[in-house]
Amino acid sequence: MQGWAGPRTRGFVAIVLLTIILLPIRTHGAGKQLNDSWIEYASYTHARGLAQGGGRIMAYTRGAITDYRHESGELHRVSKLHGLSNSGIVAVYPSMDSRRTIVAYGDGTLDLLQEGEATRSNTQLKLRVASGELGPLTHFCEVEGQLFGASSRWLYSFGPSWLELRDGRPIWSPGAGALSIQALARLGERLLVGTKEGLYVSGQGGRIGGLEPMQSGDYRFLATHGQQAIAVRQEGMPGAEKSFVERVKAGGIEPLAEVDEPVVSLMVHGSSVCITTPTRVLQLASNGAITLLHHISAQQGATGSISGALLTGGGQLYMATARKGFVRLEGDDLRQLSPVSPEFDGAYSIIHGPRGAIFSRGGFAAGRPAGEAFGIFQSDDSNPPASTGSGIVDSEAHDALIIRRLPGDGEDYLVGTGDGRLKRYRGGECIETFDSSNAPLEQGRSGIEVVISDIAIGPEGDWWVYALNAKQELLHRRADGQWAAYASPINPRAYNSAGQAKRAYITLQNKTLWVTSEGDYRMAALPLDQLQEYVDSRGAKGVFRQPIFNENDHKHTVGRKILFSPRGYLWMISGQGLVWSAHPNALLEGGRMKLNVTIGSNPAFTWGNVQLLNELDLTDMIFDSGENLWVGSYAAGLFHIDLKTNDLLHYLTAENSPLPSNHITSLDYNEADGRLYIGTPAGALSVITDSQRPEGDFDRLRVYPNPVRPGFDGLVTVDGLVADAVVKITTTSGDLVRELQSNGGRIHWDLKNGHGQEVVSGVYLLFCSDEKGEKTRVVKLAIIR
Repeated sequence: MQGWAGPRTRGFVAIVLLTIILLPIRTHGAGKQLNDSWIEYASYTHARGLAQGGGRIMAYTRGAITDYRHESGELHRVSKLHGLSNSGIVAVYPSMDSRRTIVAYGDGTLDLLQEGEATRSNTQLKLRVASGELGPLTHFCEVEGQLFGASSRWLYSFGPSWLELRDGRPIWSPGAGALSIQALARLGERLLVGTKEGLYVSGQGGRIGGLEPMQSGDYRFLATHGQQAIAVRQEGMPGAEKSFVERVKAGGIEPLAEVDEPVVSLMVHGSSVCITTPTRVLQLASNGAITLLHHISAQQGATGSISGALLTGGGQLYMATARKGFVRLEGDDLRQLSPVSPEFDGAYSIIHGPRGAIFSRGGFAAGRPAGEAFGIFQSDDSNPPASTGSGIVDSEAHDALIIRRLPGDGEDYLVGTGDGRLKRYRGGECIETFDSSNAPLEQGRSGIEVVISDIAIGPEGDWWVYALNAKQELLHRRADGQWAAYASPINPRAYNSAGQAKRAYITLQNKTLWVTSEGDYRMAALPLDQLQEYVDSRGAKGVFRQPIFNENDHKHTVGRKILFSPRGYLWMISGQGLVWSAHPNALLEGGRMKLNVTIGSNPAFTWGNVQLLNELDLTDMIFDSGENLWVGSYAAGLFHIDLKTNDLLHYLTAENSPLPSNHITSLDYNEADGRLYIGTPAGALSVITDSQRPEGDFDRLRVYPNPVRPGFDGLVTVDGLVADAVVKITTTSGDLVRELQSNGGRIHWDLKNGHGQEVVSGVYLLFCSDEKGEKTRVVKLAIIR
């Protein structure tokens, strides 16, 4: 036995070392999914597809649905979707009578919408989808009042409620084996199934069992057309595909037309049949003749690729497009109908405006501006929207890198570009431009363009600007409009052998300007009351510098964005992850502040506290009203940290949330309504969080919905709370049901007691108080099951 002691010990040590090495990676390799209290989204990305039923057309993105009644012209954004707490939308299916709508998500969740609101959810398939056993349901069809849904391999039937999954099985053929489902349609009283292996039809009433083969081939799309169906079969290798359009009858299949490129959508409305390719929209006549309705090149690429099109009986063409979103063709013009349709993809910098998000395109690539055309989009988040939002594109400038709100009503904002310009906007109109002709933005080195790297707005309306490659890189515009220029207190080229400046960041806090750069291992604090001494000494005095040194792992690193928490702590995104200091004034007093890493708990792991966000490439951060920190990363998604406990509250990615990308470029937060704004290269998103600016008292307290009616499966919201409010929920007889504490001015209740059980019908009392019990309020909530 002793002979085994050495090898066993060495094996144990190896396992421990491996665990230590992997630990920082595993802290962000998995995590808690998006909390169900995130219930309202606005997605500022292009339309992914169309669905139609009755008199409705529904255009959907990954995170939102626009519901358009084309006969009345009414437009409504559906955003309170329960399934969005887990992943993005993959399919939308309105019933033929337009009274109900199924919304399917990538994680297997299904929502049932009635009257435009999500009333119930089904999560029966989530575990099976998460395990990889099957994919999400992406195809739906009604046959004789029976709803069917299909994933890539499985076919399900639904109960009368449209959310109860009944029979489900993989479909297969004795000759072809397992079949890959690609489309569903109704053929008379039967279910038609298009697969990669061929076309199959069910027995009477759409029974799942006993599918009969009709024709072999790669059937991509099906659409019901009266008592018949239209099918699209594809042949050919990638790059040389052809599509064959066929009419399917109970007695067989007949060819109708050929299309010399892949088809991406097939939609039928009444007698109108629309076939969509990435560049064309075609109308199919009953005799197989094809008419061109829209061609991208005819619009100089204005729409981008088309993902779906529908021609109504009145001859109006509606399209889901990559650049314009949800549009209607009016003559030669495209009218945007979706309120979330920028003319460009991606969002580099994002802020909240008085009506919604304001975001830009452009950005840095490998430390330099990407060189994209200047573009800004301002959304309208009202519901229903008052406008489709407004886009600004300026071909003379490039890279709208930085957007900052100016003091006032929120209509004024400042944009810094990658070619050395500052553009001031009022709403959608540029009212002032600053460049080398009227501001100290002259090039410091011949042939190297000035880049607006960062902007800080002072409380009195003055601007601090870091202009890379300018003669003097630190600029100040006073509230009276006068400019001054100063030498940078750090060197953004210090660690670049090519002498190229790296991006610099500035933060204004308590009349001190803090400066960091991706090109320098130092940070600097410049007290503004010592600015003259700094100038007179040519930077030798009046400034405090120190290396950015991680005390925990003894590594030097570069600095990025700095923020100060409400408690006065300094938080900084560094090249080694997230660091903080409890005593930033130590630097201003001539000493050196200690920078610490963040040690806290991750809900995905149970073996103790770990270093959070270690060695991650982080991009931006913002505080919410609950004093929690949202942190974006270059490739690992979005993190939410409780700074009171250092716990990782949420870890969000494109795989477990509606985020369009794991690359987070920019974050902003609106304290008034608790909405978080997120920019990514694949588009922008805003979401109502469970944190809202706390009130000073309970005068604006409200609970909704109240009463909770039968079928409601969402969250009850309590708004208007004071900071860190305690909410005790009891029965009318005084029995405690649940105790919650607010994270700012809002909480959500999932209608469950402290043991995780759903509460029964009745009247409940919500006792709200501050932490000391000095301010109190009681409200009633009725629940009807």
